[in-house]
Amino acid sequence: MPVTLPSFGPFDTGVFSAIEERQLTQAEKEGAAVGVRLDECTHVAPGRWVLRGAVLDGGQGGTVALAGFGGGDVFTGTSYSLHLRGPGEFTLPVQLRGGIALEAERASRCQLEVGGLDRLTFVDVTSPSTPLTYTAPDSTMQALGNGARMDQRETLQYQLAVLAWLELSPPFDAVWLPADVDQRVDAGDSLLYQFGSQQAGAAPTNCVRFDYGVVDGRVEESAGCSRVPSLADDVEGAPGFKWVADSADGEPVAVLELDDRRVSVGGSDRDTVTRLAGSLTRVPNATFTPPSIRTVDQLLADGLGRFEYGPMLDGVQRARTSTGTDDDTSVWTGHLADGRSVYAVYSVGSAEGRPIVSDLTGGMWVDCVDVSGSSFCPPG
Repeated sequence: MPVTLPSFGPFDTGVFSAIEERQLTQAEKEGAAVGVRLDECTHVAPGRWVLRGAVLDGGQGGTVALAGFGGGDVFTGTSYSLHLRGPGEFTLPVQLRGGIALEAERASRCQLEVGGLDRLTFVDVTSPSTPLTYTAPDSTMQALGNGARMDQRETLQYQLAVLAWLELSPPFDAVWLPADVDQRVDAGDSLLYQFGSQQAGAAPTNCVRFDYGVVDGRVEESAGCSRVPSLADDVEGAPGFKWVADSADGEPVAVLELDDRRVSVGGSDRDTVTRLAGSLTRVPNATFTPPSIRTVDQLLADGLGRFEYGPMLDGVQRARTSTGTDDDTSVWTGHLADGRSVYAVYSVGSAEGRPIVSDLTGGMWVDCVDVSGSSFCPPG
């Protein structure tokens, strides 16, 4: 593996034994509660937590536990079955993965429930000041996270360490990063990466993204997400970058157009954007796996099933008409399971060499009153 992490444990788990992470049944959740006191919750590394406390009552035998991490009323976590050996001190090591681990990175408090899961105990999160150490290939984005500190999680270096520890890879063979990874990230971007994704009901896409915010601005690397914006003058001090002629929110944006991706830098003013864009360098990604890129026909077929009313049945493409640019307009008609006649319209084109399909019907099927050509339906 390109990244090698230190082992987690072993631990003396005290009165807890036979600890197994698994989903709990409803009957287990409604069992007899066990009184516990949570004394300590240490975030020892990305995805890794150690909870310590004492069992106050509840006897012996098999039981269950739920460890949660969050703040306010929002917590995420995982559940366990375990064997309880009466009252006494315990240690519960928790290894979180994937999206749950990322969400828990924001946590300020921990909670623990044992037994019937109706007796909560809380404690604030603590973090060690010792640097994270692991091995990763030299000069890669994964290596840049080495040495990040758990008690300084608002740095770009720590966000890179999170990706390495949680085995999360940006969808690019390299990413564009500033030379200074010790700088603080924007408070609104507590997690560095945001990959492009497809949500239920959303238009089908080949879009992938890697973006992050620092105090002075925001960097986004993307492919297959949107067509080339209108570009103006060169950005002096940031070779290859050009200013976007009319940015959507009125703030200055500089863009570097590459064959397979686009790098965009935004900020409050042109001087800030120029400094940030000029500081970016291409850093290899040691864990890159090339994503599969779907064809236009695959995207359209996928899109016909992505609406809240269910998939379009017996869908027929009525037209794919050129608009005089690089784009075509694709018009489909069909029926839903309840018999309703519907249609959908897509714009078909390309972005960064990838097929791109944009939904033009507002994210839902449009009802047809008369499929033969009423004012509510495309002719034909």
